[in-house]
Amino acid sequence: MVQTKVYPFFMRNMRTNKVVYEGTILNYEGWFSDFNPISSDEYVIEVKGHGKSVPFWIGDHLLEKASTRLGYELLSSLLQDIINREVSKEQQ
Repeated sequence: MVQTKVYPFFMRNMRTNKVVYEGTILNYEGWFSDFNPISSDEYVIEVKGHGKSVPFWIGDHLLEKASTRLGYELLSSLLQDIINREVSKEQQ
């Protein structure tokens, strides 16, 4: 089913509680790619009568930064486990 109604949406800064962007939703899509915030604050999308999104961040390479950190933590944990096993074998 194709959505024919256009819904306005607002992007709100969670820290300041100010509306920082306004757009429209059509066919279940609302674009805000021209919004380029300077701050690292969290934001929510609000659609009157429909609620609001979960908080999210906007930033360059945000996914890569998060996944790189998680990957590093996993690798570090695995290496520590290997070292602990080797030390345990040597002590036996």
